[in-house]
Amino acid sequence: MIRLATQRARRPNVAYHARCGGGASTRTASTSAGTSPRLAAPDYSSPNGGGGVTGWETSERVLESGSFESRQRVLVASPVVEASEAGARTLGVTYWQAVDRFTRGGVRASWRGGGGKLKLLGGATLLTFGPPELSFEGGVVSCRHAIEGGLLALRAGGSVTLAQQPEGDQQELSVTVAGYLPRLAARAGAPPWTGMLYAKGQSPFHAAVSRRYFELLMRSRDS
Repeated sequence: MIRLATQRARRPNVAYHARCGGGASTRTASTSAGTSPRLAAPDYSSPNGGGGVTGWETSERVLESGSFESRQRVLVASPVVEASEAGARTLGVTYWQAVDRFTRGGVRASWRGGGGKLKLLGGATLLTFGPPELSFEGGVVSCRHAIEGGLLALRAGGSVTLAQQPEGDQQELSVTVAGYLPRLAARAGAPPWTGMLYAKGQSPFHAAVSRRYFELLMRSRDS
């Protein structure tokens, strides 16, 4: 495993945010290019929804390179994992468990020494990933995987990072995908309808998995 010094993730300038705090939610949107709306803010007010969670936010934008950058985050009152290699590993393992549970086993992660795969139950490999890069320095705990290919990637490139970091007197949990080139998204200059499978399927699916991931982290901490 690789221990890396990390920096606080830069938040993208996006046109859409879905937020949830204190049981109330607001949604705002602008007409800036390169962004698209996502899921409405989840309700975390009930114990089964991860009580003590606020500040849900999901955003996405297309970079000049054509790659996609997306981010989901919530705020919690206290850390859900310890600042250690084990804590960083828990962030990663719990995310892949969230994928399995959200799809009820329809999509599963498998891991070997050289990396991992997300596979459909029928056997097709959706995405392949490099080995986990674990970091736990400066109050930031993270697990990063490079995206190496698969049916849903136009080519190798980008990463997914699961992180916990201080945010004022709270802790921020986040899922950040950066530099990813989705095969299902519309290419530059192409009609918008060519990217409908990504916009209406893969992108909201990813945000929903992130939501389930945050819930699992909270429940594991409270158990």
